[in-house]
Amino acid sequence: MAVLGVRGSGAWTAFRERWSRADGKPDDPSFDRFRPENASRPYFGLFRFDELGGVADEIVLRRRTPDAIEIDSHGGDRVVERIIDFFVSRGAVLEDGDSWSRRVEREESPGRDDRWDRAFGLPIREVFFDASETLVARASTDRIAKIAIRQSALWRRFFDALSTETRLDARAALLDDLIARGISGRRLVEPIVVPILGAPNVGKSSLLNALLGRERAVVSETPGTTRDLVGASLVLDGWNFRLVDAAGLRETDDPIEREGARLAAERAETANFALFVCDARKSREEGERAFARFLGDSSERLARNGLRVLNKTDLPESERSRDWLDAPGDWIKVSARTGAGLDRLARALVEKVDAGNDRGRSPEVWNERQMELLKEARDATRRGARAKRDFDGSDSFVHRV
Repeated sequence: MAVLGVRGSGAWTAFRERWSRADGKPDDPSFDRFRPENASRPYFGLFRFDELGGVADEIVLRRRTPDAIEIDSHGGDRVVERIIDFFVSRGAVLEDGDSWSRRVEREESPGRDDRWDRAFGLPIREVFFDASETLVARASTDRIAKIAIRQSALWRRFFDALSTETRLDARAALLDDLIARGISGRRLVEPIVVPILGAPNVGKSSLLNALLGRERAVVSETPGTTRDLVGASLVLDGWNFRLVDAAGLRETDDPIEREGARLAAERAETANFALFVCDARKSREEGERAFARFLGDSSERLARNGLRVLNKTDLPESERSRDWLDAPGDWIKVSARTGAGLDRLARALVEKVDAGNDRGRSPEVWNERQMELLKEARDATRRGARAKRDFDGSDSFVHRV
C-alpha cells in the first residue's frame, strides 16, 4: 500500500474528476463541504483511470484540510505512478512526504478536536480514532478496510454520546456494556485461528492441504504422524484465517505424540473456532467420544465454537459406517481427496465469523490497550458518580484519572 498526499487550492477539484463511491451511488451533497470534525475521516471509493477506459483502483480517501487530501492506494507501483502522473498533469509539484506532513499538520491543528481527551483525561484520540485510521491503511483485505472505516465512525459516535451524556451512572453503563463484549475485534488485526481436530487418520492433514489448494501438511496412514502444530494462512471472503493441523486425539504412550495432543488442546482452548473432523469409515459414536474425551462437556463447546466435519465421504457406501446415513444437518460432509463439500465448509467458516459481528452497529475493541482505557474511563466515571452523590455535585462534574 502507498499513501499519497496532495495539497493545494486545486487538489480537491482535481481529485473529484476521478473519484467515485465504491458502491456506485452518488455522493451526498455535503461531501464537497469540508468540516473540521470530519478531518482525517476515511472514505472508501474508487480512483478512475479514464485514459484506460474507466479502469479504477480501490482507494481510501482522507480530507485533512480544505486543501489537503490523502489517498491510500491498494494498487501496485504502476497504479501509484499513474495517480501521481495525473496530479502532476494538473500542475502538482512533487515534494518529500515529511515536508508535506509538517505543512498539513500546521494547517489542520486549529481544526483538531480533542474534546474526548479533555473530557476523560485519557489519550482517546490516539488509541481509538488514530488507531482506527492506521488500521484502515494497514488492512490486508478490502473487507477489513471497509469494516475499519466503519469502526472509525462508530468510535466517534460512541464517544460523542458518552461526552454528551450528563448522567454519570448512565455513562458508566454505556462503558460497561462495551467492556462486557470483550476484545471482539481481534479478527481485524490478527488471523482467525482455526485448529483442525480429530482422531488419528481422519484426514486432518489432507483436509488442510485441500483447503489451501497446496501441500502444506504431511499426509500418512501412520497414526501419530502429526506431532506438532502445522499452520498455514488462507483468505476466505476477505477474512484472514490461520488453519492449524493438530495432533490426533487418542490415547497413546508416545510422549512426543502426547505433547502434540497437549498443544492441540491448548490451541483449541484459545482459538476462535475449531473444525472437528470424523472419518466416514468410523462410527459416529467413536467420533463423538473422541471429542467428548478431549473437550469435556462437548455439546456446548461444539455448538458455540466448532464445526463438525465428516471426511472421506467419497468412499464407496460399503466402506462407510451406516451410522452416517442419517447424520444430523450440522455435520458438513466433505472429501479432502475430491474436494467435494469444501465450498460449503468455507462458507460455514465465514458465517461463523460474520455471526460474531454486531452488524456494524457498535464499535469493537481489538487490543488490550483499548480495553484498559475503557476500564479506566468507566472507573473514573463511577468515582465521579459517587462523589456527585456524596457531595451533591453538578452535572458538569469533571473527573480525571
